[in-house]
Amino acid sequence: MAAVTGPPEAVEGFLAAAALPPTPRSSAPCRCPWCAPGGARRPGDPPPGEQWERALVRVPPGSGATLAAALKQARASRLARGGGDPVRVRVDPPDIG
Repeated sequence: MAAVTGPPEAVEGFLAAAALPPTPRSSAPCRCPWCAPGGARRPGDPPPGEQWERALVRVPPGSGATLAAALKQARASRLARGGGDPVRVRVDPPDIG
């Protein structure tokens, strides 16, 4: 499983560009529960006033390495183009809720 987090358009574009392995199951992106306005902000959280989304991508057991490689390639490709909003990718996220 992997979590892709960022601005809605960036998450959608990243997933569309990623060469995901066959039969991935992706949840519909949902709004991320971030800290309340005025609360402490952790590194990697969205800037104040922005709303980010998270999509979870699941693959069958044994396909995790293929998923990780596809996400790594998509991220490298995105960074090489040098554009777009930030997208955070986390493989085997500790929290999925």
